[in-house]
Amino acid sequence: MNRAISLDIPGTRPLSIHTAYLDKVPSALIMQGNTQVLCCASYEDKVPPFLKELKDKRHGWLKAEYSMLPTAGGMQRQQRERNRYNSRNLEIERFIGRALRTVINLKTLGTRTITIDCDVIQADGGTRCASVIGGIIAMSQLFHHLVFEQKMADFPPMKLVSAISVGIRNDQILLDMNYEEDLNADADINIVSDENGKLIEATAFIEGKALDPQTHSEAITMAIDTNLRIISGIKPLMEG
Repeated sequence: MNRAISLDIPGTRPLSIHTAYLDKVPSALIMQGNTQVLCCASYEDKVPPFLKELKDKRHGWLKAEYSMLPTAGGMQRQQRERNRYNSRNLEIERFIGRALRTVINLKTLGTRTITIDCDVIQADGGTRCASVIGGIIAMSQLFHHLVFEQKMADFPPMKLVSAISVGIRNDQILLDMNYEEDLNADADINIVSDENGKLIEATAFIEGKALDPQTHSEAITMAIDTNLRIISGIKPLMEG
């Protein structure tokens, strides 16, 4: 079902999400300021080789793939990323995958691999965090589809998660930075937390100036509060 929401959360850029954006695949287009990411969910009835060694053969897997269109960053064209990997892409894919694997018990997937494809249409900061938000919505759509097609007995229990970037500049905390703000920040922290306010990940990149632990703690607290607001806003999109 095609739905759309717009969220206006203090301190962040305008956030809007369109579900079922593509006709033939579970998908969500997330727009956060000028950043636009299309997230799609698909599945395969197989699991990675390392899972085949487990005694419980019902164990499934979830992974993410992330890429940017050649002109996502502007008119100066970048090389197309299809069929090639770089360290930044791999790091972001692992970030998204770790976040979304906390949402469900992988044993409820059976011998099935879920893939969340995150394609950046336009990049202006916060693409990995937007991918987490769009990814969980696309994944929820996929589960509803699998239940409807009787390929899953029941919708698996899920928690909701959100991610937001926080910057530190001159000891000031900045939520949800765009690209220009990120360039001048002393620190960039990407924070994932769940619907219970529990911290899942806080990945910090420090440039030039060491980060005070108290400021780091305040940034995480602010980010978790923001994530809870986002989660509250996206809950209606998780319905079938």
